[in-house]
Amino acid sequence: MADPVERLAKIVASTSAAKKRLKLMSRVEKMAHAAMTLAPMLPGTLTGGSLKRPVFNVVISNVPGPQETLYLNGARLDEAYPVSIPADYQALNITVSSNGENLGFGFTACRRSVPGLQRMVDHIETALCELEAALIPASPVRKPRRKPAAGAAARGKAATP
Repeated sequence: MADPVERLAKIVASTSAAKKRLKLMSRVEKMAHAAMTLAPMLPGTLTGGSLKRPVFNVVISNVPGPQETLYLNGARLDEAYPVSIPADYQALNITVSSNGENLGFGFTACRRSVPGLQRMVDHIETALCELEAALIPASPVRKPRRKPAAGAAARGKAATP
C-alpha cells in the first residue's frame, strides 16, 4: 500500500482482530488452536521432512520493554536492540522491542535465504520516516539516518540502524 497511514491502519486492524479472537478463547481453546496451527508440522517432524520444507521460516514478534527510563551505575539506557536465537531452517526473525517511546528492531537471518537483509533494514527505516511525516505533518520529513552499506548488503550482513 502506498499510503503509510492506510498501511498502518490495515496492520492495526489485522492484529487487533487476531488478538480479539484469542482473548475470547478459553485456555483449552487456545491450546487447541495452537495445536491445530502447528499440527501440519508434526508428520514432517516425525519423518524428518520438516528439515527440507518447514511450514514457516519467518518469525515476527514484539517484546514490550520498560516504559520508564532505566539506568545502570548512573548510565542511562538509550537504545535496546533485541537479538533472536537462530534456528535451523529459519530464514528470518524480526523482533521489535520497546524502550520508553523508542523501538529497537532486531534482525536475525540466514545469509543464503535473505542475502539482501541490509536493504530490508533500509526500507523499514524509510517506511518509518514516511509514517512519521504522515502522522506528524508539522515535523520535517526526516531522511533515513544513513545510506545503505554497499559492502554489508553485498555480504548479506545488516548494520543496526
